[in-house]
Amino acid sequence: MAVLVEDIAPRKGRIPGAKWIEWYDFMDRSLAIPAFKSTQEIQSICAAQGIYPDDEIIIYCFKGARASNTYVALKEACFKKLRVYFGSWNEWSRYPQLPIEEGPR
Repeated sequence: MAVLVEDIAPRKGRIPGAKWIEWYDFMDRSLAIPAFKSTQEIQSICAAQGIYPDDEIIIYCFKGARASNTYVALKEACFKKLRVYFGSWNEWSRYPQLPIEEGPR
């Protein structure tokens, strides 16, 4: 039996200018208990997206939960100007006057 899951985000896309990095990309999953990768590894992952430790960074996900993991990873990797947009995409997508980017990320 197929189960239909209703998508609760009214619009698809992302906040303009956002860079996509999955939260688990910062995790070393080869360990028995996964932990954050090294500062150098995290900084390298971010640099590949044009994100650097002195940049002002606002982190978001769908509703703010996964963004908190990213916040801790970046803080531990010496990123200085971090904030979490707690309402995240769940909130942003509900306001049609706010711009979005669509298409491939």
